Amino acid sequence: MRPAGLDEPSVQLGTITTEFSAPINAPSHAAYAPLEAVSSGNDAPTHVVPDHSFKAAAKVNASFGDPGQGMAIAFKDITYTVPVKEKGKTIRKQILKGVTGSIRSGSLNAIMGPSGGGKVPFAARPPKLGRISPRSHHLSANCVRRHSGFSRAIAQPCQVLIFVADLGYCTRLQTSLLDVLADRKPKSTVNGQVLTDGVPRNSDTFMHMAGYVVQDDIVMGTLTVRENLLFSARLRLPDAISDSEKKRRVQEVIQELGLEKVADVRCGNEFVRGISGGERKRVNIGMELVMAPSVLFLDEPTTGLDAATSMSVLRLLKRLAEHGRTIVLSIHQPRFRIFEMFDLVTIMSQGEMLYQGDSAGCVGHFAQNGYQCDSFNNPADFIMDVVLGIQGRQDEKKPPSDETDNEVRRQLLADVQTKLSAAYRESPMAEAALQRFEHDRANPKQRGADGHATGTYAASWLTQVWVCSGRALANVVRNPATSIGQVMVNIVVGVLVGCIFWQINGDNEPNRQMRDKTGFIFFVMVNLMFSNMGGIEVFLKERVIFMHEKASGYYRTSAYYVSKLLCDLVPVRVVPTAIFATTVYFMAGLQYKVDKFFWFLLIAELQSIAASAVCFLFSCMFSIFAIANLSTTMFYVLTMIFSGLLVSVTKWPDGTRWLGYTSFAKYSYELALENELTGLTFDCSRGGPCTGEEALGELYLNIETGNWGMKIGVLCAFIFGFLSLGYFQLRRLQKH
Repeated sequence: MRPAGLDEPSVQLGTITTEFSAPINAPSHAAYAPLEAVSSGNDAPTHVVPDHSFKAAAKVNASFGDPGQGMAIAFKDITYTVPVKEKGKTIRKQILKGVTGSIRSGSLNAIMGPSGGGKVPFAARPPKLGRISPRSHHLSANCVRRHSGFSRAIAQPCQVLIFVADLGYCTRLQTSLLDVLADRKPKSTVNGQVLTDGVPRNSDTFMHMAGYVVQDDIVMGTLTVRENLLFSARLRLPDAISDSEKKRRVQEVIQELGLEKVADVRCGNEFVRGISGGERKRVNIGMELVMAPSVLFLDEPTTGLDAATSMSVLRLLKRLAEHGRTIVLSIHQPRFRIFEMFDLVTIMSQGEMLYQGDSAGCVGHFAQNGYQCDSFNNPADFIMDVVLGIQGRQDEKKPPSDETDNEVRRQLLADVQTKLSAAYRESPMAEAALQRFEHDRANPKQRGADGHATGTYAASWLTQVWVCSGRALANVVRNPATSIGQVMVNIVVGVLVGCIFWQINGDNEPNRQMRDKTGFIFFVMVNLMFSNMGGIEVFLKERVIFMHEKASGYYRTSAYYVSKLLCDLVPVRVVPTAIFATTVYFMAGLQYKVDKFFWFLLIAELQSIAASAVCFLFSCMFSIFAIANLSTTMFYVLTMIFSGLLVSVTKWPDGTRWLGYTSFAKYSYELALENELTGLTFDCSRGGPCTGEEALGELYLNIETGNWGMKIGVLCAFIFGFLSLGYFQLRRLQKH
């Protein structure tokens, strides 16, 4: 029942107009041509709905016209393989098997597939096909578009295109296809041809023309919505564009996404309650839109959202497509109102394409092959039922039940796969896909430079460091656990240590003063190591954000690394260390000499930075905090053992003394001892006074005095080495 006052839209069942020629009652090929409006002869909107009896007609002409100014993508014979262990051997499992298709410019494209067909990224084995619930269907989506100017992106016509995928292996085929088209898979695992505007895709330039919104929301929670969008704009728009223009573009995106009310609200993290899930999703989309991408990919943008919010996000994407953007997305279990937003659909099963055409003709295509959709059934549910084997053919006496034997169901799925894949290969749709590929290759589109087409980063290296440093510093300041907490802990620990070692003068007991001072310096050096273990989180916590931004061409790895070092070492390591060292130095009653104090401060800072560099290395090396934490702890323990702090190196077995030179703590400990003990006289146990130099030498500690420049240089070399290893480890992280 339609509420009073609303006009009833005219409906024309299954009738569509596309650009390719096709016989009547055959699925149209709008995947390769824009849809035209269906006229009903009145002013009311006309909706195209699926004709479940498949009595639809398709009018097509031979034009290859392009309705928008976006990028067209054509792909041919795409294969994608992953390494899989079977019976102790590693083999290559083929996920995509010679997929061919085309994406028109200025279109919304979706990829669908059942949940049981695979959610994990890499295939392990065919799924066990026991009870499969009709509610476990998975719908995904996909899209791509190209335009050369930001202002044009807001007023260009578009169409909608769907890719439905995924069944057979324990992998998300729809996401695999999405990632292959988005150039997010390792080149060693992908074969085939991908054309962008008729020319082979260039990875260096493509990443600067394509936006990618991952499934999980990736935004910096300590920044506001506006700050996150401005971060993207400053890095992904050329330096030639003024900062005021970038801010204007950010404001336009905020208004376009309906984020005005939360523009200056922090996105939120574990400490701060932020914006809602739907708003976070729109922020993720906005971070890509600020650079006016030619192609926008989204991996399941409705994941974790309720029905109303999902509808809101899809309406937004539909509106963006209508304004000229090409959207490629995967979507989970769409309701019919969402499904009808898509014009074209590609269905895949076990890595092969089963259908590629408009969504209205999809049900008819299945009906032609014996799978009839019931009236009022959601076409998306029907498609998944067929692909999963839940919906049987019309000529079957008894449809399969949930209790069907696994082997029977496996055979049923194989039959469905064989029949539908063969039907598609023999259909005009498959031939049209090849025609579009050859047409695009024969007629490449020439594009002018737009600031991203050179293959270089939009922003200079210094700009990248400056912008990344601003975000990192804001993250430190607004995160009390890393800013205030680190300072307060060092003050409290410094006061406690100072109270325990209060004015260590040794009284009159022989060797007491020397033992107290050496024990104090030992504890200080050890504390400076373990108090900096918070550095493990510096890169590990932002690992996902870094990998996404690196793959999207935000910045160079070196710019990100340098900015993180500057904004972590100085406020979180250097300043708290200075507070701790100053507190314990005077409370313990060490030598009140200016040069002695500043040398002690320098040694403490070098020790702290070296320990932090070790944390940074393991932070870049491991993705699991527990493993990084354990590795760092074990490294520190070995460093203490090899340093000679506990057992003199002279007492080590022959052949092991060289290990002492591998410990950075050895040099900082010896420097701190020499700085404090030289110039003092002790009451030694041999019955007379001895100088600090004598105590440092063969008499007690067997420390080689002098060579301060060499020892400080070695400490700096350790720091540089650890930081360099961390950088190269960060570079090794794949974008895939």
